[in-house]
Amino acid sequence: MKRIVNGKLYDTDTAELVCLSKISLFSERLYRTKKGRYFIYDKFGSVEYIKPLNEDETFEWLSKHNPDKAIELFSERIEEA
Repeated sequence: MKRIVNGKLYDTDTAELVCLSKISLFSERLYRTKKGRYFIYDKFGSVEYIKPLNEDETFEWLSKHNPDKAIELFSERIEEA
């Protein structure tokens, strides 16, 4: 799926799938573009959407949905409790 958001092209065919999160009937996919920008892709029935995320939003999303991936990609933001 391709979408242009704020003049930037987000394409699930050319971006890297970073994480898939499934909760009940819902699933979201986190992608990273070749330029390092993150976005969420979701499809529910015939409705598809792309939501760009900044680094803070990406870290928060990963912290909730895949802590191991958050540690891998954002280790400098994490400290022991």
